[in-house]
Amino acid sequence: MQYPRDQEWIEQWVETWGDNMTRLAFLITRNRDTASDAVQEAFIRLYQRHQEDPAANISVGWLYAVTRNLARDARRKQRRRPQTFPLDTEELTGAAFEASLVARMDVTRTLQRLSATDRECLWLYYYAGLSTPQIAEALNVSADGIRARLHRARRRFFTMWEDESHDG
Repeated sequence: MQYPRDQEWIEQWVETWGDNMTRLAFLITRNRDTASDAVQEAFIRLYQRHQEDPAANISVGWLYAVTRNLARDARRKQRRRPQTFPLDTEELTGAAFEASLVARMDVTRTLQRLSATDRECLWLYYYAGLSTPQIAEALNVSADGIRARLHRARRRFFTMWEDESHDG
């Protein structure tokens, strides 16, 4: 993706991938400010890489890998854990809002019980919409390895989900 000016090029990347990168970083850090800082640093590194070699093939998988590594480093440094993920603002009221909130809390609670590897793999595939090859590049794992991880993570999620629904 080439743009006449560097500002347009980086703005397009931020607009296209900024929210997803922030959500990924939040999933790892569990802190909004720390997640935002990690994403900002990832985009700075993207810009620097483009400046060093404008012809370099930079993929979204590369950006996810950089964001992931920066978020992990930031989490190690801070060691704080908020209780829940942020909810997207929706125009729901009354019973619809309550049902949506309860469903999100149930999914969040189940995801929190998964290992970080399972949680990250499911998030990248279902929420971020990355393909198996893109996830493989981001996590530095083979595509076959990602397919196996997704299979195991889905199985574990649904087992935990069923256990929670029978307990409550």
